[in-house]
Amino acid sequence: MFVCLFCAGGARAQYTVGRLEGTVLDPTGAVLVGATVHLSNRATNANSTFVTGRDGHFVFFALLPGQYLLSAEAPRFSRRSVELTVTSDQTVAQNLTLPVGNPSTTVEVTAAEAAPVMSSDAQRSVTRSEAELTNLPSLGRNMISNVQLGAGLAPTNNPRGGTTFGGGGSFVIVLGVQSGLIAANGGRARATSVQLDYTDANDWEAGGFAPGMQAITPDMLQELKILTSNFSAEYGVKSNAQVIMVTKSGSNFLHGAAYDFLQNDAFNARDYFDQTGQASPLKQNVYGVSLGGPIRKDKTFFFGGYEGRKTRGGSFTTLANVPSDAARQPGLLPDETPKDPLALDLLKQYVPAATGTTRNPYVGTVAVQVPSPVDNYL
Repeated sequence: MFVCLFCAGGARAQYTVGRLEGTVLDPTGAVLVGATVHLSNRATNANSTFVTGRDGHFVFFALLPGQYLLSAEAPRFSRRSVELTVTSDQTVAQNLTLPVGNPSTTVEVTAAEAAPVMSSDAQRSVTRSEAELTNLPSLGRNMISNVQLGAGLAPTNNPRGGTTFGGGGSFVIVLGVQSGLIAANGGRARATSVQLDYTDANDWEAGGFAPGMQAITPDMLQELKILTSNFSAEYGVKSNAQVIMVTKSGSNFLHGAAYDFLQNDAFNARDYFDQTGQASPLKQNVYGVSLGGPIRKDKTFFFGGYEGRKTRGGSFTTLANVPSDAARQPGLLPDETPKDPLALDLLKQYVPAATGTTRNPYVGTVAVQVPSPVDNYL
């Protein structure tokens, strides 16, 4: 996959931007009229200015996710600045209290990182930052595994095995109103919506992520947000969770990465149902490169990324039900019906003998290796 973004500022859709608001106060708690508030994006040096009115309030709209420096100044008061993080679809509330003093003096405030409290609305959400996306374990390096880490979110994919969708497992429910990949708080998985930079990324046939969206890797995302309940009507489309992905853009700093995640027989464990004693026969390389930086400082930026996958094997072992030894013997069935000799002969020739037992004396189990659906060199 290749992603390239050229950004020179400007407004974006509400899904992918945040908002910052607050009030400028003096040491007594009274509002300051006519205070000048500056906001600077640390990555691109994009600047905005707001002059407070009679209520001392300021607000900045359509802010790209990232780190910002917020500062305020007024006559006969010292300048005050604070660094903060803005995320998509979230309003950050930050008041500034200016101490009396020389205007040339700057008071810097550094606060410990904490989960922001949403005081402007009642929506519940989980936000994964760039650092979390890079460091959290991700099965197959796909976004589905990161989405499932949120509270109240549950996958509707097969937890036992398979590598469909880059390691995410295969569908359990593929038809009907419950089909999809993610269910939030007991809602229908098919009602979960997916957005990538405000573009529709839904699979409208089976639900969940559109084909190819699972290949969006952590190195290409600036932020991943999951809205689980109480979100506003602007989202529409679907009624369950809203998965919002925001891709990276360039900055004034040249940054990038190169990687190759390896998985093979030397590292794999034996499949739980595998009775061969050998490691799962999977050999996989997930490799890629990403690079971002300035084209024209403070004006135009670029970011690009590529990822390739090579998968060999990937099969898994499961248990299949087969007739037990008792069922294969001549005689009568439980309902006193005679067993068909031809059927018994076919069972012996074409159906493997049971190696395990169940509570039903006529049903046994046998370990079966399911072929991989993604044995490829893409």
